[in-house]
Amino acid sequence: MKILQLHADFIEYKPIKKEIPSAEEAKTESVREEEIVVLFTAVEEGDDGETAKRAVAEAKEFLGKLRVNKLMIYPFAHLSQSLAKPSDARPVLQNMFEEARAKGIEVRKAPFGWNKALQVKVKGHPLAEMSRSYSRSDQKQVAAPPHPERGRRERSAEELLSRMKKVEHTGLPKDDHRTIGEKLDLFSFYEPSPSMPYWHDKGLTLKNLLIETIRREIKKRGYVEISTALLANVDLWKVSGHFEHYIDNMFTTKLRAEDEETFGFKPMNCPSTILYYMSRKWSYRDLPLRVADFDLLFRKELSGVVTGLFRVKSFTQDDAHIFCTDEQVGDELKALIDLVDYLYGIFKLEYYPKVSTMPEEHIGSEEQWKRATT
Repeated sequence: MKILQLHADFIEYKPIKKEIPSAEEAKTESVREEEIVVLFTAVEEGDDGETAKRAVAEAKEFLGKLRVNKLMIYPFAHLSQSLAKPSDARPVLQNMFEEARAKGIEVRKAPFGWNKALQVKVKGHPLAEMSRSYSRSDQKQVAAPPHPERGRRERSAEELLSRMKKVEHTGLPKDDHRTIGEKLDLFSFYEPSPSMPYWHDKGLTLKNLLIETIRREIKKRGYVEISTALLANVDLWKVSGHFEHYIDNMFTTKLRAEDEETFGFKPMNCPSTILYYMSRKWSYRDLPLRVADFDLLFRKELSGVVTGLFRVKSFTQDDAHIFCTDEQVGDELKALIDLVDYLYGIFKLEYYPKVSTMPEEHIGSEEQWKRATT
């Protein structure tokens, strides 16, 4: 089972047309719910009642953290390529509904098997969007083979080559950026690296020009640039506090199959930048210390939410961290807003600022949050 969990200001959908003969009966009227957690759910082969119970149990825990008791189960097949048959999926979704109701949750369920018009507005706090994966095998301790590829049937050269396909974006509007990228020979996507762009020479030239434009400007404004390891022991994210919220969106591996230690490809630069800051002793004269980073990041997004270059699994983030005293925060914030205004203004891009206040689950003390937001 694949789940995309959203804490939403509202969700509104309207059943348009049945996609399968066994679709549930539903009225073709708009349905709107506000202040709700939505579980976009893809039921996969092998899912059963126990899978449903685990998903609802974690959703219940999440609702408690948010102090919300309203839940919508929304069938969403686009999250998986290993979907269960409709005849198997419907009972699992019904089990989720009944389990949620038994736990005292105010639960709704969007109709299964329909094409639906959909609008959703997601909240802006760190826990507003999370993805999870469940399977019956999660309940068992299974001895892994020495390496996942060992023991697998060897594919022929022809079979291997047949998998090296370019992802085709056919039937898209002429002004879609994927259509333009193909036409101008800027970038492409290939099946061996799903949702990770391959930059062609022209596209990479444009990307590098953007990065160099930012580099020149931040250097004028006193930033230093660093680069850190792309792979690190997951303990780094446990120490920083990111692990609990990001592990499902991280690519992890073991250096050797028999190793106990797990490593992850970094999905954000924050913990690594802190390690850089810890590398030496700094004087108050060194502050504010403005640190920039253009490293490649990796996030294991669900297949149903990636879209061209707008949301991918590998990307370069023009990231920065500023180390300063409490007294310097105001001036640094003004300077940062001025930098954003300047860079966005070059390309006439609009943006909308939003203040983040302390969520229920947070890193840092309440006193630190109070100082930061007052």
